[in-house]
Amino acid sequence: MTEGSGRDPVGRPGEEEGDRLRWQLVTTWEYASVITANDAESQRAGVSVKLPGGQLERQAGDTSSVLNRLGSEGWELVSYHSSGAGTWGFEQFWLKRPTS
Repeated sequence: MTEGSGRDPVGRPGEEEGDRLRWQLVTTWEYASVITANDAESQRAGVSVKLPGGQLERQAGDTSSVLNRLGSEGWELVSYHSSGAGTWGFEQFWLKRPTS
């Protein structure tokens, strides 16, 4: 072992250096949700988005255009749930992106 190298004889980082490295490598995430609900009367889907720290807001466009826009802003899809039958339906998409 070299004096002051911070490495033990098998080449692993010293405890303090390893702890510091682990903290630097941890990615933290923020989450958003996209909700669509089909209106049985109008046969149209409404799309709403809830971003971190914000309110649930109705969006212009269809589900895929809203998801594509969020994707271009760095959001990635992590989960999807669908329920409903016939002319009524509900979908929820969960997205994440690294915090800056």
